[in-house]
Parts: sequence; C-alpha cells; structure tokens
Amino acid sequence: MKEVDQVLSKVFVKRFYSENAGFFLVLLGVCFGFLKAAQHFELNEALADKPVLYLIPIVFWLLYGIKVARFCSRVAREKESMMFGWIVLVGKSRIFSSALKVQFSLLLPILGYGSFMAYVALEQREPLSATIVLSSLLLLLLGLSFWYKKDLSNEKEYGLEASKTIAKWRPKYFFEFYIHYLLSFQGIRIVFVKSLSLLILYISIQVFMEEAIDLRYLTLGVLLSATANSFFSMNYAHFEREELQLFRNLPIGFRTKTLAFWLTFLCLSIPEFLVLAGQLSFEIPLFDLLSLMLIIPSLLMVFMALAYQPNFNQESFTKQLFFISATLFFVILGHVGALTLAILGLAVSALLLRVWLLKSEILI
Repeated sequence: MKEVDQVLSKVFVKRFYSENAGFFLVLLGVCFGFLKAAQHFELNEALADKPVLYLIPIVFWLLYGIKVARFCSRVAREKESMMFGWIVLVGKSRIFSSALKVQFSLLLPILGYGSFMAYVALEQREPLSATIVLSSLLLLLLGLSFWYKKDLSNEKEYGLEASKTIAKWRPKYFFEFYIHYLLSFQGIRIVFVKSLSLLILYISIQVFMEEAIDLRYLTLGVLLSATANSFFSMNYAHFEREELQLFRNLPIGFRTKTLAFWLTFLCLSIPEFLVLAGQLSFEIPLFDLLSLMLIIPSLLMVFMALAYQPNFNQESFTKQLFFISATLFFVILGHVGALTLAILGLAVSALLLRVWLLKSEILI
C-alpha cells in the first residue's frame, strides 16, 4: 500500500500543488499579508459568536472542493492514467484508504485553517460553532474521497445495462431516465451534493430569520444552493449525450425535450423545496416562497445549457459557472425579484439550448 500511496501522491498531490502554485501564493499574500495573527483571532472570534456567518467560509471551501474534484477527474481520465486500472486489485477498502489520504493532502490548506477556526470557537466556549466547522470539513473530505475513489477505480457509472444494481422502479417517461440513473449509480454523489446544498440553504435561512433583513439576502442563499447543484446540470448533459443516443433517431421536438429537462430538475430540487417550505411557510408570503423555489430549477437549466455548448470542457464550464453566479450576485443586490430572475433563467436557457442542441445534432 505504501507504493500505491506514493504513486498517487506524485500523480495527484504533487501535480496539483505544482499547477496551482501561483494560486496559493496569491492566497497566502491576501490572507497573511494584510491580516496579522491577532486579526485572524479577532475575525474567527466574531464568526464563533454568530455561527450563521460560517456560511461565508463554507462557500469558499465548497468552491475549493469543486476545484479539487475537477482536477482529480481530469487527471484520472487522461491516457497516462490508464495504468491505474490495476488498482482495483487491492480491494475497495484499501482504495478508499488511499483516496482519503490523497484528498486529505489536497484539502490540507482548508483543513488546517478550519482546525484553527474550531480551536478559536472552543476557546470562546462555543461548541456549536466548532461542531459546524468540523462537520463541514469532515463532510467535504469524505464526499471528495468517495468521489475520487469512483474515478480512481474507474467504476462503471454510465449505462442502464447494469440491471443488478438498479432499483425495482423502472422509468416510464423521458424525464425519469436521468433520475433513475442517479439513484442507481451516483448515490454517494447525490448525498454529497445535496448535503452541501441544504447546508448552505439552511444557514442562509437562519441568517434571514435572525437578522430580519430583506429578501435579497435569502435569494443569495438560494443562488449559492443552486450553484452547489450545478454538478447535476453538467452530468445530465453528459448522460443525455452519451447514454441516450437512441433518442436522437426519434421525433422528439424541442418543447418536449425542454419540458423533460425542466421536470427532471424540479424533481431534483424537491429536497430544497421541502427545506424552504418547512422553514419559511409562515415567515414570508406564499408568492415570494414559490418564486424562490423556481430559482433553483431555472438556474440548473441555465447551467445545463452551458454544458451543451460547442467544444465543451470542464474548466471552461467552471469559469462560466463562477462568472454567472458572481454576476447574479450583484443583480440580486440590485433589487431584481426572485420571480424575474427565474423567468429570465428559463428564457436564456431555452434560447441557448435551442441553438446548441441543433449544432450538436441532438435536436432534429
């Protein structure tokens, strides 16, 4: 196992830090060049006093985790990484052990600072704050480890032929195929993505209810929750292109296909709908609540449209995702309503899907 760990460390850990050396230098300069040690203590004491403010570092940890996951997936799928096919021979438990070590090394910057945040919280006698920090880091570490293990062992993820692992339920309608695939082959990733999404959503709701601020800041939390779900948009586009090629020969119109996409994302957004309804049913008007709910599937439609663009690659998708999220951040602060944002997202996604589905010959 030591040999396996050494190889994985050189291929993934060493390469990751080498490729991102500039990023870490800038990060060190920003975090420790402008803030002294005493200021770091004061900042974390303020966070510990109001646990809801941990939403801010958790979002940055999520973005860093996405960066790590994209890097590992890209390297694991390179031709040079085909040699890892033999790793399945060491057993699933040992593969996960190696994956955990690699992810621990890759997440070391945020794990280190997160541990410091938990220490400050305990010094302030705020065990709840320390629990929030440590549980968030643990969830991120385990989720990425399971994700990385799947890529590393090259487990079969795409294809409906693995009937032994498919639940008794069989899809009857077009929009059910992707949901059936997720439940059959991507259970761990569903739990990971949804846990992060619901955590962000819950914290934003608590901030809204405690601070009694206007609806814009709650809308920002919904935006971040939708961004956390962007994996489904990219993965759905890949699944639809690779595994449902048979449907290209069927006379499926644009409206039917778009409606199927919309219904799929509505179903995937049910956990977020339940959290919003359960926490806000008696706090905000029903119209505002429904408008907030519509934002999530609408933005997932936009993200999916991006995944259909010509010459698609994960790196450009990630950059566009961050750019759109940052733009919408300021749009929301500019008093654009949730319903307007949802309708705008549907209109833009329909336009982009129409153009790019035709170019990719998926739409006839």
